[in-house]
Amino acid sequence: MGRKMVSKTLELIFDFGSPNAYLALKVLPDILARTGAELVITPALLGGIFKATGNKPPFVQYAEAPVKMAYEQLEMKRFITKHGLTAWRMNPHFPVNTLLIMRGAMVAAD
Repeated sequence: MGRKMVSKTLELIFDFGSPNAYLALKVLPDILARTGAELVITPALLGGIFKATGNKPPFVQYAEAPVKMAYEQLEMKRFITKHGLTAWRMNPHFPVNTLLIMRGAMVAAD
């Protein structure tokens, strides 16, 4: 019997303003090389997703729970250290409005 070829695709839903999306993008090349998967980047306005789903960004959600925000920041530091992302710097202007650049990315994707 012949072996059936299976196509592997990894989709990254991406917003330029998301630190987590950026960090994921930095580690994906190794994962793609190891798995043979193809990367598809889908631009999406994260603020719109939050609004549509009734969620809030962590810095808003955890505003009154500083321990939760501190833990989220600790997890981010652990991820950065584990993957050797020594050039990482949090945008000093975070959060940023990415509406125009994300619209441009969506048009470019089409």
